[in-house]
Amino acid sequence: MPIPSFTIDGVLPPYVGPQGPGGALEDLSPYEVSALEVVTTLGTTQNRRDILRRWLDHRSQLRAVGIAQGFQWLDGSFLEQKEPNDLDTVSFIYRPAHAIQMPNWNAFIAGNLPLFDRGQLKQNFRLDALFIDLHGHPETIVEGPDTTWDCSLIVEATTCGRVC
Repeated sequence: MPIPSFTIDGVLPPYVGPQGPGGALEDLSPYEVSALEVVTTLGTTQNRRDILRRWLDHRSQLRAVGIAQGFQWLDGSFLEQKEPNDLDTVSFIYRPAHAIQMPNWNAFIAGNLPLFDRGQLKQNFRLDALFIDLHGHPETIVEGPDTTWDCSLIVEATTCGRVC
């Protein structure tokens, strides 16, 4: 499904389709789209294109250090019909093979802090980013502080099940 048009209120609709809420899953937010579609649909101003370039650069750098599998949800003012300051993301990621064990994962994060630290991400990539470790225990994933987030109007950007 393509990214739907903004509502009269200037936001993405939480659902589309004739049945409304409770309809077909593909008609409900989050909408599964490619990174290319996010860029071509939402990159309507120079400011938005700058944010999107930085978002894509961040994704590229994650891949370069071994975060090659997962998906992202996008949210915030970027998904509204106004000029945003940043892009809110929740990245559901799988650990690289060499960082499956917790001590190795902690060392991996520490060694790549500019890609995971919220303050640095905001400054360098214009992202308000959260990460969900999909290798974590199910209760931790669902009940963790980074998961309890307003998910009402989120676009999921994924291609082939990998962070692209």
